[in-house]
Amino acid sequence: MATGRRNRFERRPAAARLIVTLLCLGVIEIVIRIGVAWNVLPYRAYPTHREPQFWADIDPVVGRWRYPNATFRNVFPCFDETYRTNTIGARDPERALRTDAAQRVVVLGDSFTEGWGVARGDRVTDILEAETGIEHLNFGTSSWGTIQQWLYYREYARHYDHSAVFLLLWPANDYHDNDPDYQNHRLYRPYLRKTADGYEVFYTVEFDRRFTGANGTFEIVKNTIDNHWYLANVLRTAVRLIKDGVWLDAAGPDNDYDNFTAADIDRLLWVLGRIATLAGDRPFYVITIPSARDVAFARDRDTESSEHEPDRPVFRLIEVLERFAAGTGNTRIIDLMPAFIADADAAGREFGDYTHGCDYHWSAAGNRVAARALLAQVYGRDRE
Repeated sequence: MATGRRNRFERRPAAARLIVTLLCLGVIEIVIRIGVAWNVLPYRAYPTHREPQFWADIDPVVGRWRYPNATFRNVFPCFDETYRTNTIGARDPERALRTDAAQRVVVLGDSFTEGWGVARGDRVTDILEAETGIEHLNFGTSSWGTIQQWLYYREYARHYDHSAVFLLLWPANDYHDNDPDYQNHRLYRPYLRKTADGYEVFYTVEFDRRFTGANGTFEIVKNTIDNHWYLANVLRTAVRLIKDGVWLDAAGPDNDYDNFTAADIDRLLWVLGRIATLAGDRPFYVITIPSARDVAFARDRDTESSEHEPDRPVFRLIEVLERFAAGTGNTRIIDLMPAFIADADAAGREFGDYTHGCDYHWSAAGNRVAARALLAQVYGRDRE
């Protein structure tokens, strides 16, 4: 039996375990920071101020909106962009209700429309406005579903003189945005409840009892820790992305366009029908935005299936939307998927080259591809 003096770690096994644990966590933290720097792992900066200064549930109709004349610096590992709002809280120039212009477009949507992480001049609406000379009023905001977009158009945006309506649809989380089962019931947010003749709007909390978004001491401390401890941040952000439907849903199909239930698509079509009716004689464009999963699925279908009908859409969603449009007098469906695939093939790019990398939203390059597609399909203009 060996004898002799025991070393420090043998004499203090608890301390030894603690040191090894801390060393392992340190290595993991370094690896995660490298992954974030290389845009392999998700990271988000969480707010550490006490009162909300930009987005909050401040509107009694749509809930989430932005404060007027507000400034917000949105910082991610791959971008650093400052947002500013106008006097109605839109991230847009000041717009008059009345105009003598023959054409003006109301644009509805979520964070893609708002321009997540890109300068205002690089957004799809700004590019369209610069190229056509036609005002494109940007009423998009993050964390909005199509129910909120319809209500905002009904209550506010339609009162601006306009000649057309665009709605940018991102299926990767728009179905979940309309479903109260996927949302925090403390938030003041409109949903649809089935009735005998359609749907009615309801909220899961009264406006006066809603969560105001103000951070307490616990939230400030937690967000500060998460902003500096990348392991905690990545885990928290990954859970949020999965909940938003951005990451793979194992229970659904291997694409986001068709990851809907019968209730999801019924709600969506009902809302689109309300917008089409409110638009009247104006053209109403529903513009679908693909995710990386959707593009990969479309490419696989093109290469693996010789039985696929060439004139039939790859996605059930597009078929459903086309049937819906055929039943209205003013709706047109534009799928941005072919434009992104064609541009990637021509330039030798991957779909990720159109996003921020550390985040799934369009970069300036993605906004340019979308704008070119709309210039061609809506305005009949080709732009290099």
